[in-house]
Amino acid sequence: MTYREKLNKLNDGGYHFLTPEEEELYERNTYKEMGRDEGLREGLEQGRVEGEKRGLEKGRVEGKEEGIKEGLEKGKEETARNMLKNNIDIGIISKCTKLSKSHIMTLL
Repeated sequence: MTYREKLNKLNDGGYHFLTPEEEELYERNTYKEMGRDEGLREGLEQGRVEGEKRGLEKGRVEGKEEGIKEGLEKGKEETARNMLKNNIDIGIISKCTKLSKSHIMTLL
């Protein structure tokens, strides 16, 4: 049973705790609170949805950038391997691919 229902039951039993003006004020405040709570819930949900959209978009962009970087690195490594197979000096390979000599050595 809600607070309002309990209060009505008490008032119907001959006990009057609130004047008609107080009851009207109570109801107005109750509706204001309900409206505020509903607006808050809607605002939170809208914020959550918008946050998810932004997060997903940011994740896609960052993932794409990282994928491009990884792809370029793999391409440099593949080029270095091919140059090593053709007996090209590691110093030249390093200059051409911008990979460190120690990194190139791990590709052997």
